[in-house]
Amino acid sequence: MALTKVEADGINLADTFAFTGTVSGTNTYTPLLNVDNISDVSSYHVNNTYINDTYDYYFVSGFLKAAADGKILYQKLYVSASQDDGATTQSSVAPNSWEYAQIGGSNTSGGDSSSQATLHYTTIGNGTGEGVHFHNHYYANNEKTNMIFWHGSTSHLATNGSHVGSTTSGASGTPLTMYQYSLVGMDFYFSSGNISTGRINVYGVKGYV
Repeated sequence: MALTKVEADGINLADTFAFTGTVSGTNTYTPLLNVDNISDVSSYHVNNTYINDTYDYYFVSGFLKAAADGKILYQKLYVSASQDDGATTQSSVAPNSWEYAQIGGSNTSGGDSSSQATLHYTTIGNGTGEGVHFHNHYYANNEKTNMIFWHGSTSHLATNGSHVGSTTSGASGTPLTMYQYSLVGMDFYFSSGNISTGRINVYGVKGYV
């Protein structure tokens, strides 16, 4: 049945319809990666198969549990760095700045020359129910400027049974240089020891919301 318009008396939902057009003007989250069996690894890397210049920004959510008590969750971003002469390299870039704000607590800001950024500043235990939930947006920077921006939120269950939440944001790159960056990957890991269990989901979005 070819449907050219919806008639005043409706349509027969028992018929078979074929959609041949495209949907535009939406900011659909496209699932790219769904890993729910992370186990006993020092870090988890999302590579450029999933993070590249296909989408305008990426939404990454997950849950990670440390193998040992008293750990802090970090991330490291990877970029493709283009120079004015056309040369391109792929490497990690130290966050130029980041800010952490604990709900009900004080703000902390700074930079880290070791190329890592703190996602959840409070130490995490490894008891039953403990671990870090995170929900982050990363702007892929397809316009190739000299910074990569990201922001998100984290939460975990403390050893006393209370909930600890925080927001984080940062700008990774080197301002006022010849380099232009685009995001091509990221690592997640704890301050020491392994990730005992975890899951990560990656979504790509075209068009900014």
